[in-house]
Formats: sequence, structure tokens, C-alpha cells
Amino acid sequence: MNLKDRLNDEELEQIKAAEEKSKAEKAAAKRKARRAKTKYGLLLEDEE
Repeated sequence: MNLKDRLNDEELEQIKAAEEKSKAEKAAAKRKARRAKTKYGLLLEDEE
């Protein structure tokens, strides 16, 4: 394995890690939004 191949492998690993991090952040944002909607929905029900 030459140096160029090794660098490409490291770059690919970094890209994969960044994609996984982005997926995790999107999932967390969805959970947060769902939680906020639920909280807001419960507040609306309490006021009625």
C-alpha cells in the first residue's frame, strides 16, 4: 500500500465519520422537534 492509497483511505474514513455525525444530528433534531410538538400539544390540551 503506497502513501497515496493510505491518504485516500484516511479521507474516506473522515468522510464516512462526517456523514454519520450529520445523520445523528438530523435524528436528534427530529427528536427535539417531535418533543417540542408534543409539549406544545399537551399545553394546548391543558388550556382547553
